Amino acid sequence: MSRFLLLFLLPCAAFAQPKPYAGRVLVAITAHADDFSIFAGGTIAKLVDEGYTGYLIRVTDDEKDGVLTAEENSLRNGREVVDAAKILGIKEVFSLNLKNDEIDPHSETELREKLILLFRQLKPYTIITFDPWAAYEENPDHLKTAKAVEDACWTAGVHLFHPEQLRAGLKPHYLVERYYWARGPHVVNKVVDISTTIDRKIAAVKAHGGMIRDPQVLVELREANKQLGELNKMPYAEMFHFIGLGDPNGYVLKNARPK
Repeated sequence: MSRFLLLFLLPCAAFAQPKPYAGRVLVAITAHADDFSIFAGGTIAKLVDEGYTGYLIRVTDDEKDGVLTAEENSLRNGREVVDAAKILGIKEVFSLNLKNDEIDPHSETELREKLILLFRQLKPYTIITFDPWAAYEENPDHLKTAKAVEDACWTAGVHLFHPEQLRAGLKPHYLVERYYWARGPHVVNKVVDISTTIDRKIAAVKAHGGMIRDPQVLVELREANKQLGELNKMPYAEMFHFIGLGDPNGYVLKNARPK
C-alpha cells in the first residue's frame, strides 16, 4: 500500500463510528404509521447507528388517518411509513394491515401468532413498542398491540406455541430487551440521549405528511424532547419503561448460548 493511500485512510478510520451492538436485531412494533417515529425515533436511529439492524412491524392499515378516502389514506400512509423508516435507518417494514381503529374485535391470539412468526424469523435482541401497563391509554389499537407484543415476547420462545412454524423451519426465539413507550403515565427507568439523532427523528415524523399536516407539531415535538433532556441533564431525550435480563455482565447474558 502506498504511503499516500495510507495517509488518506488513517483519518477516515479515526472518525469511524464505533458499532458496539453490531449483529443485534431491533424490531419496532407500531400500531399506526407515525407512532414509532414520534415516541422512539431518536432511540431507534441511535441503536441503528450503534450497530443494530432495524425492522418495523406496522399493525394497522391507517385508512382513517388523513383527509383522503380510506383507500387513498392507506396507500399514502403505507408509502410514507417506509420513507420515515428509511430516514431512521430501518431496513424493512412489515405491514399486517388490520383495520385502523377497529382492531379491538380482532382476535389477540391471531395477532400474537403473526408477531411470533416475525419474531422467530427476524430474531430480535430488542423490541420497542407501546407499554402494556401504561395508565390512561384510550386508543384500542395501542392497547391491543401492546398486550399482543408482550405476550409474543415470551411465547415466541416456547416450542409448543405454533409448532407448525417450527415444522416450516423456524426455531423458538427468546428476546432479551424491551423498550416500552407511552402517551400517559408509566414506569420510566431508562432515559436515552438522542442529541445525535433528534434531527433525523423530526425528519422522520415530517415524512408522515398525510398524518402530520400541521408543522407546529414538529416544533412542539422537538421542544418536548428538549424538555425531557433538560430534566435529565442532556440536550434531547426519550424515556422508556425498560425490561431486560439484567446486567450485561450477569449470569444470564454471560452464559446464554444460541442453539
